[in-house]
Amino acid sequence: YREKTGKEIQVVLLQNHGIFVAGDTVEEIDRLFAGVWNTLEKAVERRPDLSPCEETAKAVETARLLAEKTGKTMGFVDAREGMRFTEEGGSWAPLEKPFTPDHIVYCGPFPLVLKRSEDVKEELEAFTGRTGLVPKVVMVEGTGAFVMGENKGDCGKAEMLLRDAMKVAVYAENFGGPLSMTEDLTEFIIHWEAESYRKKQ
Repeated sequence: YREKTGKEIQVVLLQNHGIFVAGDTVEEIDRLFAGVWNTLEKAVERRPDLSPCEETAKAVETARLLAEKTGKTMGFVDAREGMRFTEEGGSWAPLEKPFTPDHIVYCGPFPLVLKRSEDVKEELEAFTGRTGLVPKVVMVEGTGAFVMGENKGDCGKAEMLLRDAMKVAVYAENFGGPLSMTEDLTEFIIHWEAESYRKKQ
């Protein structure tokens, strides 16, 4: 980069991790970030809609049923984008694989997708048998997205990262589509001791 431009690198885009900037002052860093955001903003035509859903009675009842059948704490992700990603016909595809290591650690690498909430117990066993993991996100077709954990704290973290994944997926539509982490990197993060330790903190 130095040979090409005669300058030091100030902006680094690290695939499936994020953006890093370097400057001599806080003001310079702010200016660099502002330049990146302004450039991206001009290309954005659709933004994620994370406003609350108009009707949640069915979803709340589904969360209760899922909790009853799994013995886990369940939470409904009350966001219109979550409903869009669980429409019939496989609209959840952009969320089937993780975007970053944080998504893997806090909301799991893969969601459990259900056609019917009543099938959760059997499908959960099949999912765990297939992947060796317990899902943190459950997507029920035609009903909405849910988070699952041992307690409300687990669910809160999973929901925060799921909402972030929805944002990534939607914003990526403006730039050629989402780019998930590779299978090899996903497996590495799942079994990496450092991430397992971080998850416990």
